[in-house]
This record gives sequence, C-alpha cells and structure tokens, in this order.
Amino acid sequence: MATVLIFFAILYTVKASNGATTLPHRTTAAHYVYPPPIPTPPEISLVAQFLQQKVPLGNPVLLQVTMQNNGRQSAVLLANGDAWSELKISVTNASGRQIRLTPWGQNQQQEQQHREDESKNPDAILMNSQQPLAPGQKITCQIILNRQFKMTKAGLYHVVLTQSGVMLPGLQRTLPFKSNSADIELTEPAPTGE
Repeated sequence: MATVLIFFAILYTVKASNGATTLPHRTTAAHYVYPPPIPTPPEISLVAQFLQQKVPLGNPVLLQVTMQNNGRQSAVLLANGDAWSELKISVTNASGRQIRLTPWGQNQQQEQQHREDESKNPDAILMNSQQPLAPGQKITCQIILNRQFKMTKAGLYHVVLTQSGVMLPGLQRTLPFKSNSADIELTEPAPTGE
C-alpha cells in the first residue's frame, strides 16, 4: 500500500507585546494521505440455495453453494484442505437466534480452528492448496446442513455464508465474500397412514 506524504507550510506573523510586528515565522507540517480502502469487489459471487423450500423434520436439508468468478482475471482460492475449507456458515431461526452445532459439526469446527491456528505458526510447514478460479468459472458443493447444525424444530431457518480464502489479482491478502441469505422451512413429518 503506497503512502503519500504531503508537506505544506504555514506562514504567520507574531506580534510583540509592544504591538510591533516581527518577521513572519514559518512552520512546516507533514500530512499523511492514505489511499481509500479497497472495497470488496463484486467479481466473486457466493450463492446459497436450498434444493427444496420445505423439508420434513428428520430428512436431509441440502444446501447448494456456488462460487463464481464474474471478473476478467483469475482469482485464487487459498485453503487448508479443499476449496471450501474457509467457508463459514451461520444458521439462525426465525427469531434470529443462532442454531448450535451438532457433535459432528463441533468436531468439524475444531478441525477448522486447528488448521487456522497452525497457519499462524511461523514454524509450521503447511499444505495449503491454491485452486485457481478462472474468469467465468463456477464451483459448486452441497452441504447436508442438519448434519452440522441442530435443526430439530419445525420452523423457518436463515443461512448466510462467508468465504474468506479468496485472493484477487494485485492484492496481497485474501478477501471475505458473503452470500445471499437463504431460507428454508422445516415442517412436521406427515402422519403415516397405518
């Protein structure tokens, strides 16, 4: 990041206590001008979409996640595993309360945290993958959401995703990208006709 240093001079005169004007004094000051922060570019889209709008309780809740490079240059996905290892999922109910993780989801979160902690260790030898995402390229995955989150009550659920391992050309850091908010309704199972 380039920093611009601008010098400007302030001229002023000092009046002596007897009212006589003395020679002008000069003060030089430095003013730092930083370039504006880079906004998150719209070149990467992250879309969350449920395969069904209503799912009976106890059935798999399938969430399809699509990431696409809409820009003119390749982006790079940096990951500690696969392309989706930097994906964070937030699930809330209709009242905005966070839904807790299942034991399996807790295990996955601990593994992800361990990978993040290892990546901060300067002595660690990391097996980071770098997957290019060419212009127009799209990658998709499906997640069984109720395997990771305790979605055990009927009602409306909201999901928002954040992908943080995307590096765009010319940047020396990764940028986070948020998805749309996707909604799903879990319903009571239909009674069986016995």
